[in-house]
Amino acid sequence: MRELKASELRVGNWVKSFIDFNEYENHVVTPQTIEEINKFEKHGYQPVPLTEDILLKCGFERIGGSAHIKSPVFGNYEWIELDWDGDHFNVFYRQGNTEGEIDTILQYIELVHIHELQNWWKVNTGEELNVQL
Repeated sequence: MRELKASELRVGNWVKSFIDFNEYENHVVTPQTIEEINKFEKHGYQPVPLTEDILLKCGFERIGGSAHIKSPVFGNYEWIELDWDGDHFNVFYRQGNTEGEIDTILQYIELVHIHELQNWWKVNTGEELNVQL
């Protein structure tokens, strides 16, 4: 698992915090968490891997095969579709029309951790992603 950097986190992101020998629990980032990661406790936190289960709990829905997931529509008929490739999610930021037909792909990115999706969602929708872990 890679080391977290405080610069990629913001208050409200989800991470795993160290409890005991090889044992972690899900933890919502606070200002104190960011300070600890910045100063000395980088190894006390890990990113939470992005999984299909987490996406479904966040209000996304499965379309087609089990490795293809779509977000709720936001903004100007925009949504994201995520395809699992065995290592990470390939994320297609799409814009369509009122019938839900795809007009264009606005952006393509790769996501591995839930905090990355939370940050992307906030920047692109202006809202927090409702994460249920």
